[in-house]
Amino acid sequence: MKKATVHEAATLAAQKITARLTGLTVNKVRFMPPQECEENGWFEHSFPMILVLGDGTEIVALQDEEGNGPGWMNILDKDGTDLTLDAWGKAWTELKAKEGK
Repeated sequence: MKKATVHEAATLAAQKITARLTGLTVNKVRFMPPQECEENGWFEHSFPMILVLGDGTEIVALQDEEGNGPGWMNILDKDGTDLTLDAWGKAWTELKAKEGK
């Protein structure tokens, strides 16, 4: 019997996750507030994005499989435009404009 590889385990895990999430829709996108970051043992200046699915499942970007910190999630549209950075930049510009800067 051949020895299992990490890639094979990751492929099997992906298949199981696909089966669990197929058909669900993203109902909301939110960024984790400072208090929730602190509860997870992360820096309050972290901004992990959370995709909230229709059944309440939350998808959170992490820096590693152990959850040692939040990560960044790039969402690319079919043309390769980074929707995350685009939205972040526009939001930041809008808030700065409201401050009069």
